[in-house]
Amino acid sequence: MPNSAREKSTGQLAVWWRLVEALEELGAAWQEAHPVVTTQAAGQLPAHLVVALVRAGAHGTEVTAGLAAVLAQQADTGPAFGELARTAQQVSSDWPRRAPRA
Repeated sequence: MPNSAREKSTGQLAVWWRLVEALEELGAAWQEAHPVVTTQAAGQLPAHLVVALVRAGAHGTEVTAGLAAVLAQQADTGPAFGELARTAQQVSSDWPRRAPRA
């Protein structure tokens, strides 16, 4: 099979680049939220926000586990991503799907 047949189409590449941008945006949002979370002044988050974060976090762990699995299948990533994929899948499996009651 020629290399060109195995290469991703422009549409597929655009989807992967959208994922990269979304992950970068997530990182930027976490950088903004993280200092607030680590201070005593942060206090308790509103219950509806906790519920939304639990749900979004569950989805985010699934995405991270899937991404790690894809990277583990790449020939040039080495063995580190295999272990990362297993760990990320475990985190995703362990993530609560419902917020604890306050």
